[in-house]
Amino acid sequence: MEPESNEPADAPIATARRTAVRTAALLLSATVLLAAGCGSGEPTIAGADVEEGVAAELAGRGIEVARVVCPDALGGVVGSTVRCEIEFDGDTYGANVSVTESDGGDAVLSVKVDDEPT
Repeated sequence: MEPESNEPADAPIATARRTAVRTAALLLSATVLLAAGCGSGEPTIAGADVEEGVAAELAGRGIEVARVVCPDALGGVVGSTVRCEIEFDGDTYGANVSVTESDGGDAVLSVKVDDEPT
């Protein structure tokens, strides 16, 4: 006879999904289009474009997130970082999204998702 557990029957699956989204996001590399900044001439990436790129890349890996929120624009130069939130499986995780490559027209982003939900 198996010992009783207080965890729902799908708890191991949910844990595996959360692990998968964190692992995939750590390896995430999305390419987004740069736009000229407001009068500064420095390229920027609108928060909505960052959100879309992160969500699309995760979906392409078979990981559906409920939402991605990046409230601020991201500078389009290598090293620029913005803080975002990724909602997945009922939990919200913080994430740092950074520009790792930029050629003036496109930027490659990397994402580091927090280990624990907020």
